[in-house]
Amino acid sequence: MTSCSEAPTDTGLLPLQPGRNDMLKRTVLFLAATLCLGYASTAPAKSYNTVSNLSQVQVQGQMALDIFKQIEEQTQGRVKLVWHDAGDMIPVNMHINSVSSGAVPCAFTAFAYFGGVLPIANIYSGYPFSPDVETWIQWLHEGEGLSILQETLDPLNIVALPIMATPREAGGFFKREIRTPEDFKGLRFRIGGWGGEVAARLGAAISQIPATELYLSMDRGRIDAMEFSSPALDESWGFDKLAEYYYFPGWHQPVGWEWLLINKKVWDKFDPADQQAIRHVCRTNLMDNYLKLLTMDVQAVARMSENKNLHITRFPDEVLVALENSWKDVLAEGMQKHPEIKKAHDSFMNFVESRRQLEALQELSFVEGK
Repeated sequence: MTSCSEAPTDTGLLPLQPGRNDMLKRTVLFLAATLCLGYASTAPAKSYNTVSNLSQVQVQGQMALDIFKQIEEQTQGRVKLVWHDAGDMIPVNMHINSVSSGAVPCAFTAFAYFGGVLPIANIYSGYPFSPDVETWIQWLHEGEGLSILQETLDPLNIVALPIMATPREAGGFFKREIRTPEDFKGLRFRIGGWGGEVAARLGAAISQIPATELYLSMDRGRIDAMEFSSPALDESWGFDKLAEYYYFPGWHQPVGWEWLLINKKVWDKFDPADQQAIRHVCRTNLMDNYLKLLTMDVQAVARMSENKNLHITRFPDEVLVALENSWKDVLAEGMQKHPEIKKAHDSFMNFVESRRQLEALQELSFVEGK
């Protein structure tokens, strides 16, 4: 059998003579080379278990399944991610360790659960009192955001791709009214990431309960308050039926991130073209799903406003000031203890500053018409 590393010089069918047979010879060589290239680029289809922090029956889960389908199509079936709901294979808080060790090849998850073991994860899960999603996506893809994160993950044998961005979250559902910063004292509050550290400094008792356990925890009185996501996603889980107060703004999380984490040994086995296809699918879906969710948020708030048992309102200014002051202390301590946090923070702030001149030039003050 002829090796694919070299094309045959004789077909054994016709004598290739100079002149009139040159065209036939070139055709045979071209077809042989084409077949060999096709053979070399063909890789077997393979499925990869992908653990998640969410449920596939909810809005984000459905969006994720669509992204997985796109990845399978764009890689011509060579990469098939198989979804597993939160807790199906391993606890959510073990996603980082499990992908790092190769116990599972992939995870669709949020960094908010891993700030304790990976301090820089806090920046990539929820950065209190910071700009909205557009700035963050730009910094990740056009600035240093992804490269700084990947530097930290390389020793852990993990490749991370931002795969979903949700609009600014709500401040959360509360069973009691929040009038002053003192009302956080003793509050059993489910909130992740740096937001949890900030609220804890005002006296709250913080827990990080997985999404799939939140409804029962709130319904049975195990917690007094909880934040989860943006209004459309909060409503999809039925959380608006469990509390009297729904507070805004989402001071703790200007954008909710979901990440695709892939074991690096698994990633390195992907064809470069498939790696590029996966990156492309993840990137294009960031803004696409963000816009869909933003529209859904507007509609969700309008529907929830019809619930007379739910008070939708803003945190008092006094509370927001106290939260921001607490946040400044948390950030300062984090940067002092962890150089990687300072590096990412400085990079992000420099990126924000670089946008200010254009933003100032483009700023338009106007009076809304009646």
